[in-house]
Amino acid sequence: MTGALSARREQALGAMGLVEEQLVVPETTTHPRGRVLVVDDEKPIVTILVEVLRSAGFEVTGVDHPAKATALPADSFDIVLTDYKMPGTDGIRLFEELRLSNVHLVGVLVTGFGNTQLVQEAMRRGLNGILLKPFPLERVVATVERALSQRWLNAENERLSAVIEMYSARQSLHRPRNRDELALALAELVRSRLSRCEALVLLADATEGRLYAPRGRSDRAAWADLVDEWSGQSADSVQGGVEPYGDQWLVRLPLTCDGTVEGCLLLRQEGDRPTTSAVERLSLLSSQAALVLSHLRLFESQLREEKLALVGRMAGVICDRVRTPLQAIEAAVAELDLETPDYADMIRDETHHLDRLCAELSDLVSGSDRLVLADTNLAELLLDLAHRVRPEQERRGVQVLCMVSEPLIVPADAGKLTRALHNLVKNAGEAMPQGGVLALGLDREPGQAVITVGDTGVGMSNDVLARVFEPFFSHGKVHGTGLGGAVVRSAVQAHGGRIEVHSREGEGTTFRLYLPLPA
Repeated sequence: MTGALSARREQALGAMGLVEEQLVVPETTTHPRGRVLVVDDEKPIVTILVEVLRSAGFEVTGVDHPAKATALPADSFDIVLTDYKMPGTDGIRLFEELRLSNVHLVGVLVTGFGNTQLVQEAMRRGLNGILLKPFPLERVVATVERALSQRWLNAENERLSAVIEMYSARQSLHRPRNRDELALALAELVRSRLSRCEALVLLADATEGRLYAPRGRSDRAAWADLVDEWSGQSADSVQGGVEPYGDQWLVRLPLTCDGTVEGCLLLRQEGDRPTTSAVERLSLLSSQAALVLSHLRLFESQLREEKLALVGRMAGVICDRVRTPLQAIEAAVAELDLETPDYADMIRDETHHLDRLCAELSDLVSGSDRLVLADTNLAELLLDLAHRVRPEQERRGVQVLCMVSEPLIVPADAGKLTRALHNLVKNAGEAMPQGGVLALGLDREPGQAVITVGDTGVGMSNDVLARVFEPFFSHGKVHGTGLGGAVVRSAVQAHGGRIEVHSREGEGTTFRLYLPLPA
């Protein structure tokens, strides 16, 4: 503000303990101008201070009651300039209340009751400057400038401290050998950095980008609700944020690298809302973890390709050296006149099983898009499958039901489709060790045939469900290859279809295969 004030304004200033002097606003400053909140229960003082600070280039908001100040978002301001004596509170307590929501907020106290004890108390409780009345108005700008300088220095110190902390943390994040180990290491690192908190990292699976909880966690019970809620969801749906969660605070941070979401960090903290500074540090840590996860994902992808190449070579050997004797065994069994036909059926079933394993390996590594298409009656295919698996399943105490609505004809590779369905049937039977019901079904939906394979077995957790089609992922099987789910999905996709799976622990699993019907 420049020039002399009117006599009336000058009298008002004097009455309020302020002194008008010529203000010189520098054309440039060491730091950019900040956002100022002015709080005073006397409106004339608010008006004058707002005018002075705006003339100096600050972005200023003025209020004449502390309740109006607390109603504003504290993170919208860099500094609060507040009177000491106000209705219902004082400037020091108001500053502390605002700082709960903005840890970087700095404060300047304006008072006409200044003494050494008050100054020391204000500084001890975090304020950065004191204006003792009467004071020249030009001192307002200088005091606000000094307080903001301290704010920016504090922020820079925090940033440098965070960089040093992240450098130390990054060393521990480079030690894990796979993504699951890294997720557990990241959760433990967060717990060690913050007090009264628990952390969980969910990863995006390598095939469909769906979230799952890594194996090796010892705190499943504590996180059961959140794991059930988030597992199986698309990683791209994760939005960062902080929200109440019961009597705790829940922090969500997506682990993103080069636009790809590698997973999600979930943090539960007791007590006060996590500070902006703490969330910023977690974000830096998450960025480092996402980078390492990205590298590990590429490495694991290359490792899977190498595994598939190895399996391909093995499949060629198996097909050449195993299928010939299998055919001989099957022919010999057909010539035998056994008193107990069940033994012949058992031998025939096992030779078929070995033959299907060879075919699965070949399908997976040679390219599932190689189809031998022919008009296929899906009803006959499903009824025949039910007939062939029923004896074995009934021996296990499993009732096999097959319900078809109509004989739907589609162009399909019957052998490949049968092998995929047999995989699902076999897994369904193994999921019912105490017996149950295996239901096969065929229905028509607009433009597509729907094949259903359902069981009343043990079901799958959401984190297992998210990875069920991932190559080399096996759960609950000592001798499983982890290829069954990948083979099924490859076969369905090769036919231009899609597959869905719904499961709940203790209630069973249902697979639905959608195949396009000819126009």
